[in-house]
Amino acid sequence: MTIKTLGDIVNWTREFHQQLAECTEHCSQENKNERAQMMLTYLSQHEARLSEVVAGFEKLGQKKVLETWTNEYFNLHPILARESCDAPFLEMRSDDIIDSILSQHEEIIELYKFLEDRAETSSTRDLMKSLRELERNEVLLMAQAINRFADM
Repeated sequence: MTIKTLGDIVNWTREFHQQLAECTEHCSQENKNERAQMMLTYLSQHEARLSEVVAGFEKLGQKKVLETWTNEYFNLHPILARESCDAPFLEMRSDDIIDSILSQHEEIIELYKFLEDRAETSSTRDLMKSLRELERNEVLLMAQAINRFADM
């Protein structure tokens, strides 16, 4: 996917969460560790819901803001395409799974923070801040849920 506008970024984020939901669902059925299976099932549901929430930003976002061009970030920090699930969580233990998922979410948070800091209009800044806060809050929710899994 070629990213040129903020709308492309929002779309990429939605697709990222959807792909992660599908990947974690697939791996949950194959992972041999019961705790990891439960965690992957939870993460799949969480990511699918998050994809739907981000889709709302695409639908409700101001057309002018979503059409804002941006490529500075991607010249410095190319985003890796995550178009296929090569079952990365299939053999992972639960701690490794959560480290990987949280790391991926942190990349998105950094992206939104970078774009927020460089936004030239308040509406663009507000959109990036809202998306950054959404991602940050979701990371916190996931971490709390994962801690509950650890207590089991």
